[in-house]
Amino acid sequence: MIPNISSTSGLISGTNGELYLHVQNGVAKTFNVLGQDDGTVRYEFVDNTANAVMSDATGGEKTITVTLSSSTPVRLR
Repeated sequence: MIPNISSTSGLISGTNGELYLHVQNGVAKTFNVLGQDDGTVRYEFVDNTANAVMSDATGGEKTITVTLSSSTPVRLR
């Protein structure tokens, strides 16, 4: 199986498969993701200029919480 991570809640789908998260400065926003693989799934941020925080959710999902403090563009991969 090819490893796959998908959003299970909180993100908005674009017309070309991209995912968006609408946020307001100073307001926490959350979304959930679920990784699927035939082995162990390990979650890790590789580019987190959004200062996002990850926590455990139910069924192997992870909840990601983002609270922005400026209008400067950020990355979360």
